[in-house]
Amino acid sequence: MPKAIEGAHEAILKAASHLLASEGYANLNMRAIAAESGVATGTVYNYYGAKDELVFALMKEDWKATLARLDKVIAEAAAPGAQSAQVTAGGAASKSARLRLIFDILHGFTSKYASVWRLMATEPAEDKSPSLREYKTGVYIREIVDRIRSVLADGTENQEDNALLPPLLARIFSVFAMDREPNYASLDFLLERLLR
Repeated sequence: MPKAIEGAHEAILKAASHLLASEGYANLNMRAIAAESGVATGTVYNYYGAKDELVFALMKEDWKATLARLDKVIAEAAAPGAQSAQVTAGGAASKSARLRLIFDILHGFTSKYASVWRLMATEPAEDKSPSLREYKTGVYIREIVDRIRSVLADGTENQEDNALLPPLLARIFSVFAMDREPNYASLDFLLERLLR
């Protein structure tokens, strides 16, 4: 078993994140990550068998942080006396304002990885790492649905709408969030119509 180098894993992830942002997925390679992180190329391969595996690990870590931010914002926005750019007469953030906060956080995540997802999605399955072949977008969507459901559950009388609307909004948010510059006018119009 190879000897673990203290801090190597964190250094590899940090280097990969930096190079992914500056060079793009297509130009990212394990040798450059090794050089940037100050470890041997073999050390990078001890942690990750391929570039897509490493980038997927980065995405999963960012997703965990994104979920934590979502949970925090949802809790804060729902609290009595919450301050928001859009507030109801009672002072608590409106459902559409809270949903827009969810969208903003999702956009921060998905816009960072949009080009990576597109490239990874076009690779033939046999060229992907096993962990990537097993990834299902349904997990990601369910986690968004859960957050949207918690926002919509506040005071909702129509349980049928509450069951149908979160999955629809999660899919819409996922698509809108892939845009480099989101169309907030369309998003606000959509939210206004759906939340009547």
